[in-house]
Formats: sequence, C-alpha cells, structure tokens
Amino acid sequence: AKSVVNFGAGYQRTVSERFSYYAAFTTDFTFAEKDDAATNSLSTWDIYHVTAGASVLTHSVKLTMGAAYAFGSDQRSISTLVIPPPTGPPVLTPTPFDVKFSRLRVLVGFDFGR
Repeated sequence: AKSVVNFGAGYQRTVSERFSYYAAFTTDFTFAEKDDAATNSLSTWDIYHVTAGASVLTHSVKLTMGAAYAFGSDQRSISTLVIPPPTGPPVLTPTPFDVKFSRLRVLVGFDFGR
C-alpha cells in the first residue's frame, strides 16, 4: 500500500436569511499500487467528488436540496489463458481493460421547528 493525501474544498454562500447555496470538491485517492501485478484489488482508481446544493427557508420549514457526483477510472490488466499450441504449454497473457466508476446521489432534507 502507498501513502495518500486527500483534500477537499468547499464554498457556502448565504444570499439572504431565506436562501443559501454551496458547492464542494473532494478527492478519494487509492492506496493500491496501480503497477503492482500481484494486487487482487480491482479498485485501483482515484475517485473525485463534486457536490452542489441549496437551502430555502419557507415559513417554518428549511428545505435543503443537493446532488453529489463521484467519478473515477483506471486501466487494469488481468491475465487470461490463451489456448495452447499443440507443441507448447498454455500461456497467460495480460489483457488490458478500462474500468470506470460513477455515482450520483441526490439529497432532500427538511428541517422543522424554525
């Protein structure tokens, strides 16, 4: 495993007593060595998170809405068995393939009692 440092940055703006919005960006870097052929881990990609949302106060209810999108990708290589020739042993050949990750989360929250 390798050492990683993740970071994040966010911004929140209160426009009025009734409305505010926010945005953020964070990282989730992997600890797995991408070039280590002995790793059994498929998830060797770094993930990036983008988040945005807003809060609206109406009467005595605060409504918060937001969305978060996470994404990442990597090229992995697995060994596949090639059909052996009649005069030799079977050979394992590395086969590269692209792995992609994405996730969308939606948030809706209510705060009663204001």
